[in-house]
Amino acid sequence: MTGRFVHSGWVALALVALVVALGAPQPAQAGKIDSLLLPEGIEDTPPGKRDVNLLDPEPWNGSWARPGHRPLGVNFTSYDLTQEQIDAAKATGCRMVRIELPMERFISQAEPDWAVLDVVVSRLGRAGLEVVPVLTAKSVVPQFYREFCESVAARYARSFRYYQILDNVNVQPGLYTRDYVELLIKVKLAITLADPDARIVTGGIRGADMIYLDLLEAQGAKDCFDVIAFNVYPPMAGIEGEVPGLRRDHCIPRFDEVCQWAAERGKAVWVTSLGVSTAYGGFGVDQLDQASAYARSALWLGWHGVERIFFAAIQDNDPSYSRPALSCGLLDVSGRPKASYHALKKLNRMISNAYHVDPVFSDRGAIYQVPDAATLMSIPPGELPEFDPYADYMLHGVKVFGFWFYEPDLQEYRLVYWLERYLVYDVIVSVGIRQDGLTPLEASLLLDDQPQELDGDELWDFTLVSYVPISTLPGIIRYRVDPDE
Repeated sequence: MTGRFVHSGWVALALVALVVALGAPQPAQAGKIDSLLLPEGIEDTPPGKRDVNLLDPEPWNGSWARPGHRPLGVNFTSYDLTQEQIDAAKATGCRMVRIELPMERFISQAEPDWAVLDVVVSRLGRAGLEVVPVLTAKSVVPQFYREFCESVAARYARSFRYYQILDNVNVQPGLYTRDYVELLIKVKLAITLADPDARIVTGGIRGADMIYLDLLEAQGAKDCFDVIAFNVYPPMAGIEGEVPGLRRDHCIPRFDEVCQWAAERGKAVWVTSLGVSTAYGGFGVDQLDQASAYARSALWLGWHGVERIFFAAIQDNDPSYSRPALSCGLLDVSGRPKASYHALKKLNRMISNAYHVDPVFSDRGAIYQVPDAATLMSIPPGELPEFDPYADYMLHGVKVFGFWFYEPDLQEYRLVYWLERYLVYDVIVSVGIRQDGLTPLEASLLLDDQPQELDGDELWDFTLVSYVPISTLPGIIRYRVDPDE
């Protein structure tokens, strides 16, 4: 499976493994390719020369496969936005934003804040950003809350398509599952009467809480919503694997079960808040780790079947950086871009209009430690290997993860890859593809200013891309489909 690995210097980066096992017993009658004996009945054609259609492969799942679909979004923590915040959100490449609307600011018993919201919704629309309102309340009084939701839908039916009903519903004090389902039934009716095309999003469920999902279904919530939403705050070690303890439900692999549950019931899955904090005091990570975690988490969630992922905040809101929940932004408190902001911009460019695929070809990758200058200088002249100066530095037991994407308009395959953990020395990777008709174009990490142009080496039946950077921060190799070559 894409993203899986083998414990050696040669690392599997794609879904399709090589089908010929070296050293395996062979039948007496066989064809021959160089030194490999093939079982009887298999054509003696190099694997890379098969007549394979590389154009428009089937998507791995339907979550990111629609033309023009942009799966990544961002959260605003207030609806009273500045133009700078709106511009920053648009510049990320995201096309959907999520805004909290507290009931207490809009009910008729108070002085409704419609004028401010009207301006913000208009500005966001002109910027090409679709708004998902989160209809929150400090204290849920069903009558007032229903009137509030109906008022929002009636006023913004032309601007809003989705309406999210509360947030963090499985941890909100005093809000039992039965009460929430009853509220959903009433609110959906009120909203759809005002906006017949409305789609209902559940309040974000903290973590992959399967027990809460089963309770929702048992209480009859199935017909009350279109999208089931989650809020996830993964530990760094919980992106590719699971870790024990209280945050196990926030580990990304848990969403494989969630997405299967939702697919069986015809529901879409969103992550409406994906948070990784840069708070101080041991509660957060540094900016580079945040950028890495955000990119890797989004890629894995899409692989599992999550349709949309919203990053927790456009901007940090705690100048002291002592409160983790307020330090998950893409901008710091002064509005300066963090590493995650730049990484998200590039990731959006790479995956917009692209989708996860299970490629018809196979590939292999080898990772190497980059020897430092002092080590190379210590080797006597003439003793460096002529073909591969890094051969003695191949790494073993280091995991590499990778996903393949296909972009139909440009007819490109894109390999997104990264290391499992930070290493104290620089590392490079070589990738070979056993399929002709693919021309490597460029390689870069998400924070690189300029990509590295590639000239692939044609070696018999595969194309080799040699010595491109690899890190815990994802990198991307682009390949153009040239079916006539």
